[in-house]
Amino acid sequence: MKRRFNPKPLILLWAALLMVPGYCLAQEGSQVSFTVKEELDVKVTMHDGIRLSTNIYRPDTSGEFPVLLMRTPYGNGGEGNRDAHFFAKRGYVVVIQDIRGIDDSEGIFNASQPEALDGYDTQQWIGKQPWCNGKIGTYGGSYVGFTQWMPAPLQSPYLVTMIPVVTFSDLHDVVYQDGAFRLDLFTPWSFEMTKPYNVNRSSIADKRDSILMTLPLIEQDKAMGWRISFLRDWLSHPEHDLYWTGTSVGDAYSNIRASVYNIGGWYDILLEGTINNYLKMTAPDIDPEIRKKQKLLIGPWVHSMGKRNVGELDFGEEALFNSTEFRLRWFDSQLRGVDNGIMEEPPVKVFVMGINRWRYENEWPLSRTEYQNYYFHSKGNANTLNGDGRLNSAMMCWFILLHH
Repeated sequence: MKRRFNPKPLILLWAALLMVPGYCLAQEGSQVSFTVKEELDVKVTMHDGIRLSTNIYRPDTSGEFPVLLMRTPYGNGGEGNRDAHFFAKRGYVVVIQDIRGIDDSEGIFNASQPEALDGYDTQQWIGKQPWCNGKIGTYGGSYVGFTQWMPAPLQSPYLVTMIPVVTFSDLHDVVYQDGAFRLDLFTPWSFEMTKPYNVNRSSIADKRDSILMTLPLIEQDKAMGWRISFLRDWLSHPEHDLYWTGTSVGDAYSNIRASVYNIGGWYDILLEGTINNYLKMTAPDIDPEIRKKQKLLIGPWVHSMGKRNVGELDFGEEALFNSTEFRLRWFDSQLRGVDNGIMEEPPVKVFVMGINRWRYENEWPLSRTEYQNYYFHSKGNANTLNGDGRLNSAMMCWFILLHH
């Protein structure tokens, strides 16, 4: 006697799965399903007793959810943070923390030095909260990308994935470019990060040129009017010595167990760091299971992402990039197991300027690359914009004769 198929148990099972936060969105991506509860200025205690101001945005319901973490020196967002609400409405807990010595966080801002341990402590604290399902993804750009890389080798069991944007993981090699201190970048940044509340930003801009011309360089902060200890430390350590140990991943990439989607821009001041991080995480000494979870995307952008214009150049509609939707797609894949196809895409995606189109690649640098030598030429007056300096592929005859 044939038994008739009864679909009711399957229907009930499917209905039950629909009640699991995020499950019903497996193929389409997370949808708006929750109202948001905010917990602002929660003090999270670090290993040395310092408390860091932390804002928490989470679904206003009981249950465990994946957590998105940003640790920043640029302000933790406050009430009604639009970006945090976007993800919290879709079933994520968003944690945004002022780093040590910034705004309502305790301690002294000592640029980059505490980020490894403070980041690890924060990840460990998050993992033990009743609203955390044990999975953390980190995100953010520039210094905020650095706060992701530094704790990653310490292997918090809760850290699953990262999206570092336009960033670096070796502070010395960013502060000193080919041995030269990046005066026009890091001196103004140091002033901006440490200026007292009663100092107007315009007053810094008015003094900028005279301060940058101050000699010796270590006296720049005196010219501004307040002492910046970490800037003096940087200028006192031009070599990659022990001072910089706490500000570099160094040889510890093989300790990182997270999947990483690196994002950079062709015109970004930190592009080299973005590419180096990808190369380090795909090197032969990396666990093959970790290596295959690394991605790299480079667009036609400056120290930001997603716009079509750079100066007078317009790279067209293709250059537009919705970072919020992208993060949702990546985190859905990595933290919720959503099969949305992102892991099946080739690991490298680059924007080809000129034809203004995106292209996928399987490695970087491209294996089919043909390298071309270029040479500087001059009749002795190449020292100005209107000088006679030239750069082309023609080798000077005297150079050829000398080598024959």
